[in-house]
Amino acid sequence: MLGWKLFKHALRMIFGNWREVLRIFLVPTIVGILGIVAFIAVFADRLEASGPVGSGIGLAIFSVMIFYAIVATWSIVAWHRFVLLEEIPQGWIPPFNIGRIFSYWWQMLKITLLAIVVGLPVGVLLVSFVEVSLPIAILIGLPVYFLLIVSYMRLSILLPAAAIGAPISIGQAFEATKGFGGSFLLLLLSLIGFQILLQLPVSLTTLLFAPLSAIFSVVAAVLATLLNISVLTTLHGHFIEGRSVD
Repeated sequence: MLGWKLFKHALRMIFGNWREVLRIFLVPTIVGILGIVAFIAVFADRLEASGPVGSGIGLAIFSVMIFYAIVATWSIVAWHRFVLLEEIPQGWIPPFNIGRIFSYWWQMLKITLLAIVVGLPVGVLLVSFVEVSLPIAILIGLPVYFLLIVSYMRLSILLPAAAIGAPISIGQAFEATKGFGGSFLLLLLSLIGFQILLQLPVSLTTLLFAPLSAIFSVVAAVLATLLNISVLTTLHGHFIEGRSVD
């Protein structure tokens, strides 16, 4: 039942530290929203203006993406450091560790590239199975899909390690989580079940009262995001640092 314990611990970290959650995520979220609104306003002005808008828009869109990535990783890194290093936020602006942010990006790039290198050939192979027999493709594809996701989750402990300035290798990540595939699968299923539960009030209120459904949708998205971040921290704390999740 380790997977269930990991899930509960990650959830408990959010609600048990809700004040710190606000201090770490509120200001970066507001900054991100204001920044995107400002960029949209600039786009609107340029599109309404006479003359070509051309290449500048592509550069602006790229700038928006980088800006949003920095702001998002700012709070994520701060959360990892709060839990794992007890770096308690002072005031309402969390510490901005640009070096840790870039290190976090580098680890994300490594994991993404590895997922592409492994996943692309597997995807092509599954497509060929679909052309032969859909039942066989499903029978083979589902286990392979869950195996790939579990492998990705095992690698995800590279991210909080980068956030706290104690990076680990891909080999170390796999070694630390070796033999716990079933626990990761149960954790994955718990996350999927939680996401379904979050969507229930959204679905139920969609036809009854749209504004309430929109509120529920935002709350569900925020909780799901926070939980995923907390899961990463919990995985690192347990498998790398040996922390208890009981």
